[in-house]
Amino acid sequence: MIKITCLLIGNYRSKRKIWQQNPTGTGPILCGRNLLDNIRLDWSSIRRLGKVNFEDVLKKYDHLFNEELGMLHGIKAKIRLKPMPKPTFYRAHSVPYSMQSKIEKELERIEEIHNKLAGGKTFTELDQSHAYEPMVLDEDSKECVTINTHRGLYRYNRLPYGVSSAPGIFQKTIEGLLNGIPFTGALLDNILISGATDDEHLRNLEEVMKRLSEAGLR
Repeated sequence: MIKITCLLIGNYRSKRKIWQQNPTGTGPILCGRNLLDNIRLDWSSIRRLGKVNFEDVLKKYDHLFNEELGMLHGIKAKIRLKPMPKPTFYRAHSVPYSMQSKIEKELERIEEIHNKLAGGKTFTELDQSHAYEPMVLDEDSKECVTINTHRGLYRYNRLPYGVSSAPGIFQKTIEGLLNGIPFTGALLDNILISGATDDEHLRNLEEVMKRLSEAGLR
C-alpha cells in the first residue's frame, strides 16, 4: 500500500498532516470537505477575490431600467411667477419650444462635472429616459400649465417639456439627490459615475442606484 502525505507549511502554528490517501479507494477523498477541518483557515481574514461583479449591481436594481414612468417621492416642482403676472390665453395651436442657452452657466456646470470625475479609472453613464416627467407639480403650478385643445382645457399633473424653468428645477433636484457621492456628476437626465478604483466605482454606482430607487425614479 502506498501512502500519500501532505504537509501544510506557512503562517500556521505548526506543520500538520492534513490527509492520507490509500490508492486502493478505501481511504478518504483526496480533497474532500474533511480537508477544510484540518487546514483550519482563518476565514474572517479572507477577502473577496476576483473582479468587481458589475452584473450583480445591475441585477439588484433592474427595476430602474424598465419602461414604466416613475414618480419622484417627496418633492414637487414649484413654478415661480413674477409678481402680478398677466395671464395669457392661447388659441389651440402648437407652440414651438425654444430656450435661450446661458452659455457661461452651462460651461461652468460642465467644468464642475469634469472636476468631480477627475482621477476616475472607469466610468458609467445612466440616462433617465423620462427626464422631467417623474416630477409631480404642486397644485398652484398646475394652473400655469393649462393648455387649450379642440376638446377643451387640460392641465399637466407632472413637470412637462416646454416650461422654461424645467431644466433648472430638475437639475437642482438631481444634484440634491446625489449630493455627497464621490466621483459622481449629473447633467439633467444624464448621470456620470466613476471611481479611483474598480471597487470604488462599483460602490458609487450602487449608491447612485440606491438613491434613485428610493426617490422613485427610473
